[in-house]
Amino acid sequence: MKKSYAALIAPIILPALFFTGKMVFFDHSDPGYFRKTTFETLAGILPFSYLFSFIFGIPILFVLSKINKLNGTAFMLSGALGGIITIGIIYSYTSNFSSLKESGFLVAISAVAGLTVSLFFCILSKIPMRTPLRGE
Repeated sequence: MKKSYAALIAPIILPALFFTGKMVFFDHSDPGYFRKTTFETLAGILPFSYLFSFIFGIPILFVLSKINKLNGTAFMLSGALGGIITIGIIYSYTSNFSSLKESGFLVAISAVAGLTVSLFFCILSKIPMRTPLRGE
């Protein structure tokens, strides 16, 4: 699959996992739970997933390609770093930034989210997990 198609499809994994996780693992005895979860997914997670994938993912892809270091490991680590930077940016605009230091769990979740989207991109675009050595 071309990298451009993978870039359009990969960010969908995050809202899909969020929606599935909320529907399976949380108590949804509230009759409006499905509607609220759908709204959170479509109005919150989906746009941010695409926005930050394009803000961080596309430039990182170009930089790693330009310096001939494009492999899955480097791209996924960059995705995790992008997830951490994303939550920092969101917190700086919406909340007290010092409370982010107390919420290490949220930082870890955002790193895993960035890593997940970049892993899905690597799988779709068939980026190798590591760059072959010169003798291979």
